[in-house]
Amino acid sequence: MVLSEQLYKSDESISLLKGGNDLIVAGYASVELVDKQGDIITRGALKDAFRKFMEDPKYRNVQLAHSNIQVGEVVPNYTDAEGRLWKSEVDDVGMFVVVQLRNDIEKAKEV
Repeated sequence: MVLSEQLYKSDESISLLKGGNDLIVAGYASVELVDKQGDIITRGALKDAFRKFMEDPKYRNVQLAHSNIQVGEVVPNYTDAEGRLWKSEVDDVGMFVVVQLRNDIEKAKEV
């Protein structure tokens, strides 16, 4: 059985997809926005960095915030039970990532 539910945090949404032993989360990891220091990462810069990031699977690690605990990896895409394709990419909004969380450590399950 695959469960798909939408989790909302203000105007941003994160999709949680569970099926069998797979635990997949998908959402925007970065958007073009001026931060508190007045800096901005443009979509063009995101596209370039994302392309390099995705070139080698060994660098696609996802870590628990402010720790060295690897909880998953960014995957190029995932097709859910309804046949919807979720794709890691930089689009008109920002950098959208599909993350496959590890199922062998408790911290990943907590995420």
